[in-house]
Amino acid sequence: MTLAEIIKEFNGLRCRCGAVKIPRQTFCRHCYRKLPRPLANGLYARIGEGYQDAYAAACACLEDKGVKRAL
Repeated sequence: MTLAEIIKEFNGLRCRCGAVKIPRQTFCRHCYRKLPRPLANGLYARIGEGYQDAYAAACACLEDKGVKRAL
């Protein structure tokens, strides 16, 4: 996923699972709560300072937990 796509998803109204989310939050509450605390905390990194890696790890974790990408 490109940086532009990550930023668009971050600012959007839909989580990658398809549920409604708050803009400027990475995931909906349901997906966020499925993440282990260290992965969830990594999402507070700034873009360009570790956010992309944390996002990729969180997405992989959600996929491992059976959360399918709807977008």
